[in-house]
Amino acid sequence: MDTDEGRQQTTKGIWMAKNHDNKILVFDIEGTDSKERGEQRMTFEQTTSLFALAIADVLLINMWTTDVGRYGASNYGLLKVIFEVNLKLFEQQAAKKLLFVLRDFDDRGGNYEKITKIILGDVQKIWSEIYKPDAHKDKTPEDFFKFEFAMMPHKIYQEDQFIEKAKDLKNRFVVGAENSLFLEDAEQKNLPMDALPVYIDQSWDTIKN
Repeated sequence: MDTDEGRQQTTKGIWMAKNHDNKILVFDIEGTDSKERGEQRMTFEQTTSLFALAIADVLLINMWTTDVGRYGASNYGLLKVIFEVNLKLFEQQAAKKLLFVLRDFDDRGGNYEKITKIILGDVQKIWSEIYKPDAHKDKTPEDFFKFEFAMMPHKIYQEDQFIEKAKDLKNRFVVGAENSLFLEDAEQKNLPMDALPVYIDQSWDTIKN
């Protein structure tokens, strides 16, 4: 997405940019298969992913379409940790929006229905396997998350279609847009501006510790 200011690196592996026109803050977190992290890779992935989930209105999960259904390549293990630890650490006042962005998607032959059915089935399976506190024993993933999908054509072989889809997705990151990805005001967790830094610090410390 376009930003008025260039991206700034807040810490190694996390970039931040701001769009003044749309009043959006974007966190770009290091990929979950980063080789630079070495043996500490999994701990860093889990920490930053949980932090993003704690403070974001919308969490984008980038996946290659060919990796759908593969436990490791699809980062389902990480998703399992996010679900489980999120239940332990945070009390959600509203369902979080999880947007799966599928790269190199082929839209022939009803693939959209096939892919979304596989992912949602995997989400249900992951949810059934995680530890849930007694208060959430009978809850479903939909009680905590709203799932959406964005299918992106191949960047090289379908460049024009890719750019068009990227523009469509960008336009959904506008508060008040007809198909906005942001929750309605009544659904959001609203904090006073002076409380936001405290909330962010406390969220980070809780996850890290």
